[in-house]
Amino acid sequence: MGSHAENGNGAKVVVEPADLTDIENGKPGYDKRTLPPDWKFGVKLQNVMEESIYKYMLETFTRHREDQASKELWERTWNLTQRGEMMTLPDQVQFLRLMVKMSGAKKALEIGVFTGYSLLNIALALPSDGKVVAVDPGDDPKFGWPCFVKAGVADKVEIKQTTGLDYLESLIEKGEKDCFDFAFVDADKVNYVNYHPRLMKLVRIGGVIIYDDTLWFGLVGGKDPHNLLKNDYMRTSLEGIKAINSMVANDPNLEVATIFMGYGVTVCYRTA
Repeated sequence: MGSHAENGNGAKVVVEPADLTDIENGKPGYDKRTLPPDWKFGVKLQNVMEESIYKYMLETFTRHREDQASKELWERTWNLTQRGEMMTLPDQVQFLRLMVKMSGAKKALEIGVFTGYSLLNIALALPSDGKVVAVDPGDDPKFGWPCFVKAGVADKVEIKQTTGLDYLESLIEKGEKDCFDFAFVDADKVNYVNYHPRLMKLVRIGGVIIYDDTLWFGLVGGKDPHNLLKNDYMRTSLEGIKAINSMVANDPNLEVATIFMGYGVTVCYRTA
């Protein structure tokens, strides 16, 4: 069974690798941006706590509660894509599941999918009649799709193969508003500030919007001991992150909290 997918022109796109074995010979497509050679050091930067404490936290609170298909997707993404650093962390997806359930969400949105680790966990947290729309212009979601089938949540997921801005604009042009209960954004950082005003129209009052990477490798604090900002992508992304942080922090229609988890997670609760 394939996913329900559309490209930017509204045409149906089949997202249906035959099984998990088939995709071991075809890794997700790589984009052309060049990341700094010490990109993988970012994994070490993700946690302010000592490694043994983080390991204790994962073993005590997190991994035994994680669905087996989710664990499998995590491991396969790390082992087969060489871009595992782009995934959210296990404790982050546990946090997402909790937020989905606490918000009472039935219809969710994710902008930026990669292989689908966070998306799978959002789908798992939704009720049986829940739906999540996932927006990504690339082919990477194909990699994770067999794990959605294995987890029994494929019928909850609709994949839109287009850009986040194009999709949000298409909904607004149709007159949609307050149509989502929950949104998670982990996409192009420079566009966070463009996503936000649109999401404020599309996520209902009482709904939750979560932005990922809002502390961006710790660079928001002004220190760059590993010279990450020599890279154009890292530098422009930092500018985008600072812009969205300022925007949500000063939005009178939100209650906001930022958590030092991963590269920073900012939770926004729409009040008006």
